[in-house]
Amino acid sequence: MKVVFYTLGCKLNQAETESLAGQFREAGYQLVAPDDVADIYIANTCTVTHVADRKSRHWLRAAKRRNPGALVIATGCYAQRAPQELAPIADLVVDNVEEKEHLLEIVNGLSLSTSSSVMASSLLRHCEPFASCHSEGAKRPKNLAQDRLREAISPLKSITRVRSLIKIQDGCHSPCAYCIVPRVRAYEYSLPASQIIDEVKLKVSLGYREVVLTGTKVGCYKDAILSDSEGSSTDLRGLLERILHDTDIERLRLSSLQPQEISAEFLSLWQDGILSRSPESFASCHSEGLAEALSKAKGRRPKNLTQGKLREGEESYIVQDRLREGTRLCRHLHLALQSGSDTVLRRMKRCYSLDDYQQAVNLIKETIPGVAITTDLMIGFPGESDEEFEQSYHFCQQVGFANIHVFPFSPRPGTEAAQMPNQVGDKVKKERKQRMLELAQKCRHSFYEQFLGQVMPVLWEKETSLGSGIYSGLTDNYIRVFIQSYEPLTNKIVLVKLVRFHNQGMWGELASENPN
Repeated sequence: MKVVFYTLGCKLNQAETESLAGQFREAGYQLVAPDDVADIYIANTCTVTHVADRKSRHWLRAAKRRNPGALVIATGCYAQRAPQELAPIADLVVDNVEEKEHLLEIVNGLSLSTSSSVMASSLLRHCEPFASCHSEGAKRPKNLAQDRLREAISPLKSITRVRSLIKIQDGCHSPCAYCIVPRVRAYEYSLPASQIIDEVKLKVSLGYREVVLTGTKVGCYKDAILSDSEGSSTDLRGLLERILHDTDIERLRLSSLQPQEISAEFLSLWQDGILSRSPESFASCHSEGLAEALSKAKGRRPKNLTQGKLREGEESYIVQDRLREGTRLCRHLHLALQSGSDTVLRRMKRCYSLDDYQQAVNLIKETIPGVAITTDLMIGFPGESDEEFEQSYHFCQQVGFANIHVFPFSPRPGTEAAQMPNQVGDKVKKERKQRMLELAQKCRHSFYEQFLGQVMPVLWEKETSLGSGIYSGLTDNYIRVFIQSYEPLTNKIVLVKLVRFHNQGMWGELASENPN
């Protein structure tokens, strides 16, 4: 039975799709590409903007056109918010809070010989009426108890990506005026650290080089099970420390944090010795990919890599700060901003001021050299004046982000902001968005410029559509790098010299000599 999974939206959605796909593969289903003809199409939808809604509906309709006899399923946040909108399009609507994790059981219970029209009428599942998952009197999903926290790990058995997204937390109680997420996600809960560590170990055994920890509010992570039984440190810092100590994952990245979650104690993890391995250990695990790539590039094997060990007395090829301290915990923090105007932040009901944000940025930059700080910025929140937009523009200019995700405000049904007066017109939002996108490009270029000519390790993802033998990968501080190579590089970490700019990142060359 062939299955297609399609994901819209955030990294948390991607992590959940990865887990679901693993469960289906374990059960004997064949996972195929989105443009293939399949027996089952599953869309993990997003509803954070009206554009996400439209993309979800478009994909579901396209899936039904591709194979009219297939079972088309909608789950995710849009399915939770407005199942009645998806019911005419999908054969099955599975909610995001209580039924999503049981999707495999639901599908296994269906007879695929039954016609789609019969399934649509007899098996369509609807969510709770859309008011809020957390409204007064709302039913608490029964499967958010301890049995949910111990849900089985079901990763893919073969590597389809070089990095794996791992869910560590879900749910949000924050009262942000514009946000639909608290209404379409579960109550706040965190998965046990022991389960997360087991999953990281399993991903390492499958060959993944990087994992990204994700959730609705990653910074609020708290392992209640450990707190009750052991009384040990079980916040996000404690989780990171345990992963770095107990696993051999080569890169560990966080998806998103809030400025109020940044502290000197938390950032000290990027400096602790626990992050580094001995050069011998690093050479042993990297020598095959690095030595092969470099020797093929120059017709010789690097002199200091022999049988995966460093020759006595020779300078390490894994030079100083480039591959030693801090390379396991990626120098990249995504710090949500939303607006660079204090008055707009107050209307949004965000829990920080610009001064709080700037202090967090300063602390991060002082603690982690070469760090990439990225952010989200909303354009055209209700009542945003020209002056407030200019404040936002200049604040972003002042911070010097490595990248800015710019998006226009989209009123979400049931949120406070959707009912606010002084809604900003589409024309104004479009003009402001364009200005901010131009600033984002300048910020990105300025950040990349610091690293021009430097040698950095790159985790290569895949061959791109830019041309034969052109690969794309990421540095630990989130610089997109392209390289021409006639030897496979996918899922290898290789030292690369950054030599020039590209409109999507930077071009690199394989480093063949000691960069000292």
